[in-house]
Amino acid sequence: MSGRGTAGGVVFQARVGAYVAALMLAERPLLSLAQDLPGAPTRILFETTAPVDDVLVETDIGEIYVQAKNTISLSDKSDSELASVAQQFVRQYREKAGSQSTKRFFHSAQDRLVLAVGENTLGPIRDHLREALERNATNAATALPQRLDKALKVFSNQISSAWTEETKNSISSQDLTAILRLCRVVNLGTGDERRVVEILSHVVAVLGDETALWNVLKDWAVDASSKGTGANVRSLREYVVLKGGVRLAVAPSFRADIEKLKSYSATEFQRVGRFRTLRTPEGDISINRLVTDAVLAAAAKGSFLITGEPGSGKSAVLHSAAEALAAHAPVVFLSVDTTATSLDVLRREIGLEHRINELLCAFDGNRPAFLFLDALDAVRGGLADAVYRKLIEEVSELDGWHVIASVRSFDLRMGRELRNLLSGPPPEQQFAEKTFGTVRHIHVPILSDTEIEQLGVKAPSVALSLSNGDAKLRELVRNPFNLGLLSGLLTNGVQVSELASITTRGQLLERYWTVRMDDMGLGAEIALSKIASAMLDQRATTLDITLLDSATADIAEEELIGRGLLVKESTCRLAFRHHVLYDFAIARFALLRDEQSALDRCSRASGAGLLLAPSLGYWLDEQFRNTAPMNFWRLVISLTATNQVDPIIRVESARLAAEMVTQPKDLDCLAEAVLADPNGLAVQSAIHLAGAILT
Repeated sequence: MSGRGTAGGVVFQARVGAYVAALMLAERPLLSLAQDLPGAPTRILFETTAPVDDVLVETDIGEIYVQAKNTISLSDKSDSELASVAQQFVRQYREKAGSQSTKRFFHSAQDRLVLAVGENTLGPIRDHLREALERNATNAATALPQRLDKALKVFSNQISSAWTEETKNSISSQDLTAILRLCRVVNLGTGDERRVVEILSHVVAVLGDETALWNVLKDWAVDASSKGTGANVRSLREYVVLKGGVRLAVAPSFRADIEKLKSYSATEFQRVGRFRTLRTPEGDISINRLVTDAVLAAAAKGSFLITGEPGSGKSAVLHSAAEALAAHAPVVFLSVDTTATSLDVLRREIGLEHRINELLCAFDGNRPAFLFLDALDAVRGGLADAVYRKLIEEVSELDGWHVIASVRSFDLRMGRELRNLLSGPPPEQQFAEKTFGTVRHIHVPILSDTEIEQLGVKAPSVALSLSNGDAKLRELVRNPFNLGLLSGLLTNGVQVSELASITTRGQLLERYWTVRMDDMGLGAEIALSKIASAMLDQRATTLDITLLDSATADIAEEELIGRGLLVKESTCRLAFRHHVLYDFAIARFALLRDEQSALDRCSRASGAGLLLAPSLGYWLDEQFRNTAPMNFWRLVISLTATNQVDPIIRVESARLAAEMVTQPKDLDCLAEAVLADPNGLAVQSAIHLAGAILT
């Protein structure tokens, strides 16, 4: 119906499309609508550029080209509507099926040329030609009743005339037979409408909404027909839910996968819940974070990142927000898997047949819905980095789905692609980092006075210890991870007076490590060293336990997990309980033990900058506190002055060293080195330090 057709014609062809759309949502074959139509519909297009242009139905096996006529007569006249239909069928047959780039011959087992007619069309077309074409397709057209024979001959003559007009030659018997085997007449009336509404009762989430859904589909089809557009299953479901306001049940083919995804999500959600728990002498407690309300407010507006320094409580805030939003909307919660080298690998890891974005489209429930991704920084620049960026991009483009992902501020500073992917103004200026003024993010700060005061009610012994402790210690434990370390030590019987000299996280971790490890002996220390080294060698933050020797694996499962140093992330993968513990372990086993070996790991050639950078602070802190100043500055110069060092390591080392300088005399040894060799490496190091201070 070129030129978008008449108003009445558009309404009927739209109704034809609406019938097909209903079957598409229900995942029913076309034979549910009319006998001998092959395949199940996967996409509908209106007013195409094909010769048969009213409706194109793409199926799982072929294509159905539909010409829609509300009323049409059986006529042998050359200017009749039936002659026009025959001309379109002939041109379509000669042009072949498929798109311009994938043209193929028609096949009677998978394709059709359909004349769809309304209930006001008279019997010669509606009944006689329909039955004659069906019998002809099964070689049962011999000895037809007169009325059927007449209808078939009239239509055959119209096809022959159309062929001659198109080609200037007579049609061959083979081509005529092939065209007639493709042709069908489909009748659509009120009875079909009742049948479709019954089918839709299996599609809606709430029984009784099927009539409303049918009305939405008719409205959609009228609009799409008038505009010359269409839809596949995904876009049609999105339209029905978001614009039509009708809740849909999960599509039958997706049900098993969606249950698997929900189960996997629930497991990850439960696992990450440990980050909300603070172990205290009074028992396990949690601190209500003020920033959570900002996250909930921003969640309604779109996708964004949750940023913060290591241990600031990003995962806990992510978990709290997911729990709150799940009360009234679909929520999928995933932890970043460093082994996911592609979205297909991630899909198989979860055990899914369909792609994740396809499943999210099929989720029932309110919109917006939410995908939470915990710890993007876990990928540390590995192959999984691009995989999760792709997942964020795909899901953010889905109507009604928002992505909320946590990442360390350091990794976001290093991640230009991630910043570009979520570019835009921060949704809540109160919780925004100045560094990321063009990135949609919410920054999780250290604990405020109000949040610290919750300890007085929930854990009085911890609050009392802090009030009696050193001011530097009180400031240190405003970081939730540090507070967890302190509280764990107090729970294990360590007195706050024993922690008075602690001023850095490295010192606090050393004490925590000692309490956890001392009575386990050298074997446990060696096992942890092997595990950390294996993770570093694989550029990963998790490790397949089956790669370890049996003795190390036994110690990991029987002792280290029980002591809270390691956890089992999935069936066979080990991880440190927190990424901060991972960073400390890398510093302890890969950097602190042998300086030359550590410098080799930090080289540009190793390419391990993103993986090692979070561990540098513990290495430099230990050198600053426990070695001669000249040794400290010699190390800083080695890390910052030459191009042989990984550029990320150079920048981060300069920043950390600059932060450790608190008084002029701290720079004496560096100044001496600069004066001793004005053109040497010390000068280059000083330039980097100055740059770090200025930025």
